[in-house]
Amino acid sequence: MAEYCEDGRFKITRRVWVDQNEYRYVTNAPRIGWGGAIDGTEINCIQKYGCTTVICDIGSVDYLLSLGYHPFNIIVGFSDYNYQSAFNSAIAKGISLFYLDEPVLKSLTDLLFEATAYAQSIGGQVLTSESAGQEEWLDYPSRVHSLAQSVKIRSPKPLVGNHTYFHQGALLGADPRVQWDYLRQELGDLFNFAWIRLTTAQSYNELGLLLGHARNLGGVHRMIGGTWVGEPPGYPTDPDHRTEDLARQAWAVGHLQMLQNEYLDIYCCPTQTFNPDLCELDRRELGSLQQYVPDPPNPPELLAAPTGLVPNGTQVTGGRSLLHWDSLAGMEYYWVIYADNPNFVNGLSTHVYGNDELADTLNSNTTYYWSVQGVKSNGIRSGIATASFYSL
Repeated sequence: MAEYCEDGRFKITRRVWVDQNEYRYVTNAPRIGWGGAIDGTEINCIQKYGCTTVICDIGSVDYLLSLGYHPFNIIVGFSDYNYQSAFNSAIAKGISLFYLDEPVLKSLTDLLFEATAYAQSIGGQVLTSESAGQEEWLDYPSRVHSLAQSVKIRSPKPLVGNHTYFHQGALLGADPRVQWDYLRQELGDLFNFAWIRLTTAQSYNELGLLLGHARNLGGVHRMIGGTWVGEPPGYPTDPDHRTEDLARQAWAVGHLQMLQNEYLDIYCCPTQTFNPDLCELDRRELGSLQQYVPDPPNPPELLAAPTGLVPNGTQVTGGRSLLHWDSLAGMEYYWVIYADNPNFVNGLSTHVYGNDELADTLNSNTTYYWSVQGVKSNGIRSGIATASFYSL
């Protein structure tokens, strides 16, 4: 039966879905979290922006549990040798992750490995990270390099992350993607998380590039956003707004789902057939339905991995092999790594401006693994292709 507007025209109702900028976690995706001061931002982070993980001190644990953070995803920070009681208290609450900040900068490398041994003995694990600004990163070795080398040669091994932000023009800024590539190359799966400084000096699009690169790398299980104490002059922060940016970019790469509310658009039309050129919107009413959408309307550029990798599954002789792959359109260069293990720990890497690379000084009777990834001039990267061969 037809319905009518007050002026006698036909009333036609059309359903629309409206983004609410509220998010929830996607199972098996990297966890999004908060790593700044426990100052109220962590409330919106879990209730609105899909956060599931948080770094805090032991005194904030009960409060965070009351907000709904799961013990598995709470990371308790420590900073000195008086850590055992905090570890034991956290373990009793089901928390097993602990964080030591900047052990190289603060001359706490010995503490790092001592605490890692203790944590592992009671069923826990330690995470740690260093940062490197652009000038320090280029002046090798930076603290990030030093931490990676310490973890390579000492045991037991903590999980390693990196914290900085993407702003090449800032005094303290650096491109974290290069540092993440290095940590993956040197430490394999021990490179486990990233901590991104949510400063307004870093643009929304730059934040998206970091989330996308973490997705391409794989194995980055936690993406933590936060503000730093003592922001550089001229770089103010707005934690809630920047956390929303982090959530929206995490949605764009598939780590979160976004909430949409149903609305009903009421049109007055001259006929019973809807025609957008002839119908007039009378009002919009909130509907009763909600849905979570897994995919953004305009997903980020997803590029295929290189193909045609040679050698792959074959044998080589002479202690060397020419690594070849088919070129991808639009790539400025390729990032190539090869190693004697599938995690590429202690691998050799290089940037190649063609589609061949010579791997030499190969050991005999050894299986080698290699990977190649294309990189565009704007930093967007292809998928990663891997292959292996046996050196006789």
